[in-house]
Amino acid sequence: MPVLMEKIPGNRGRPWSISFPDMKDAPGPIRYRFDLTGEAGGKRDIIVEGNKARMEPAGDGSANLTLVGDTGTFILLMYGRLRLESAIATGGFDAKGNLGLVPGFDRWLEGV
Repeated sequence: MPVLMEKIPGNRGRPWSISFPDMKDAPGPIRYRFDLTGEAGGKRDIIVEGNKARMEPAGDGSANLTLVGDTGTFILLMYGRLRLESAIATGGFDAKGNLGLVPGFDRWLEGV
């Protein structure tokens, strides 16, 4: 798991270079917080600002959507093998916050 986590880019390559077309007019940055359990776990934020995204260690600020789940589910999500909506529906992630942001995240990972 640690090797796969290291391969997820912080701000470049797929899906990171794909824009969030629905989010570019948001009033401020949108923060997706992933609280990951298991090997290579920890808290990471994916911040969407304008129409670009970056991943960084979780900050002290609040998140628009917080997702709690295992590292394996996160890796499947980031490599496009699982949709966030499906991960939540099947219990792979517990979600708290603005669930309206889930479809945009899924479209972004698909490159739509």
